[in-house]
Amino acid sequence: MVLALLPGTGTGDEQHQPVALKGEAMGTTYSVQLMSWQHKHMDELGGRVKAVLEEVEGLMSNYRESSDVSRFNRAEVGEWVEVSAQTLAVVASALDYAQMSEGVFDPTVGALVNEWGFGPDSEKGVFRINFSSEEINAMLAQVGYEAVEMQDDPPALRKTAPRSLDLSALAKGYAVDRVVALLDEMGIQHYLVELGGDLRLKGLSPHGLPWRVGIEVPVAGQTRRAYQALRLSDAAVATSGDYRNHFVYQDRRYSHIMDSSSGAPVDNDLASVTVISDTAERADALATLLYALGPNRGLGFAEDEGIAAFFIGRDGDTLRHIHTAAFREYTEAYVDGATSEEEEAEASP
Repeated sequence: MVLALLPGTGTGDEQHQPVALKGEAMGTTYSVQLMSWQHKHMDELGGRVKAVLEEVEGLMSNYRESSDVSRFNRAEVGEWVEVSAQTLAVVASALDYAQMSEGVFDPTVGALVNEWGFGPDSEKGVFRINFSSEEINAMLAQVGYEAVEMQDDPPALRKTAPRSLDLSALAKGYAVDRVVALLDEMGIQHYLVELGGDLRLKGLSPHGLPWRVGIEVPVAGQTRRAYQALRLSDAAVATSGDYRNHFVYQDRRYSHIMDSSSGAPVDNDLASVTVISDTAERADALATLLYALGPNRGLGFAEDEGIAAFFIGRDGDTLRHIHTAAFREYTEAYVDGATSEEEEAEASP
């Protein structure tokens, strides 16, 4: 997850104080930070932001029975399901990433997510392990992005074999981009939009500098603090990892991110991968893709594609990191274990 870092002391100038719109959407929290002088109708803006997020959730959530995704998942093989243009665009992006990664990133892992206990049809807090080889093969028979077909007019999807879509690796990022489009339409020039740890930033912070954000120390159950500080402007950043949504059994950590080749949660030494890109959807998807590829293949892929990526891995109880050449320009001083007032910045939200 990425933290929005705010200096502990303000400038004293009211017009340069940040104003935050906060709420809950898509099963998580969101925050939109602006300068107080940027918009005089904050109530109106808050309602419009909430409406955008509600629309995306209503289209792409696996937890909404009426969503495009849920209707597709319930549909019979060969049946065309009319969907919104927005859903079609996100599915098209997901299929592009699947092809790019040769299926390592696959939006049709819905059956795996459910069976392992992380999905909408799973009993909350109940996870299953020790599947038989026959059960794994049966689950894998329901995975494969090539079986999803699209048409543009009218926008529709169909499957040529049993498939369940899961767009969770892109939907939050897409929602952030939609909020950004709204802010741009309203002429707002400086902002930070955050949804469940996916960020997109434009312009400058209230202190006249690029926005200061931090990559979270990927350790569950601890106070959130930054492992690496970044200075960003006109960029998006997202993190994928196993330290928030996971369970532990017999000292092994099982992540919610599925391996489409093994039929099980991804099993590697990575704790998190952070990606900086031009859109939140792209950063969100690439962070998941690189995490699924693992430290060696992921780093090689990111370097070849010119992706700004930061990998944090585990070596026993020690965290180690490496980043691509494209990431280097964004890094600031490391803040893990910092003691100064500035570096012990308050995490928001």
